[in-house]
Amino acid sequence: MKYLLKFTGICLAVVTGAQFCNGGAFEDVKSSPFDSGIYQPVQLFNDYTNIYGMRLSLFMTENKDVYGLDAGFVSCARNNYGIQASLVNIANKDNAGLTFGIFNSAGNRLFGGQVGLYNQSGMNFFDKTLRKDCTSRGVQIGWINHVQAIFKGCQLGMANISDSYFSGVQIGFGNFVQNDDNSFEDYDTVATTEAEIKALEKAEAKKADVNPLDKKAGEKKPEAKSTEENKIEYVKTPFTFQLGFLNFNPKGFLPVFPIFNFSW
Repeated sequence: MKYLLKFTGICLAVVTGAQFCNGGAFEDVKSSPFDSGIYQPVQLFNDYTNIYGMRLSLFMTENKDVYGLDAGFVSCARNNYGIQASLVNIANKDNAGLTFGIFNSAGNRLFGGQVGLYNQSGMNFFDKTLRKDCTSRGVQIGWINHVQAIFKGCQLGMANISDSYFSGVQIGFGNFVQNDDNSFEDYDTVATTEAEIKALEKAEAKKADVNPLDKKAGEKKPEAKSTEENKIEYVKTPFTFQLGFLNFNPKGFLPVFPIFNFSW
């Protein structure tokens, strides 16, 4: 323990010195085997530097991609590959490996395991239509487990929640899956201002525009091919098994059932 404290003290001194000498970071460094910091920009390297090795967050550090061991208080990166062991772990896009903390978030996709009080993946898909192209595969173990994109794997916790298509096993006090045909509708189709309404009307009008390149005058542009064919594989009900006090699944043998529920 004392060696860890000494190491932390040395890192703190180096980072503080870098802040005074270089304005907070070494410039124009694309990759490094180590990084540490108090808060961006009070860290050794800039937030666009890739780390291949180890990162120690004395409070909160930000980097582009992190490969290896990531430990500390608050760790932020675009992509994280390896082991995360901070109180708060945030990957804005993909998280592959094992993550341990109080709050764990994979913005787009998860490949591996999350262990913590609150585990989440897929929150950056504000447009639900984009979710069908990004499938997470892994295990979530925690008090609350929440997935917001296609997920294949297992959730173990007090509350297991899936806002989209879930294929696998949920074990907990309360289990919730959506698994309906509207999981990939766009969040952003509701216009709330006059500018948004005009923009939507303009987009709709484009569908009826005449294509000047058509041989026959006045012939309308051919309508875009329906996406239903591409959607079939996602509309199909996935296998889901739930074990818990209350199990919610609109595609289950009953929408709500205690002890267990399943869909096939």
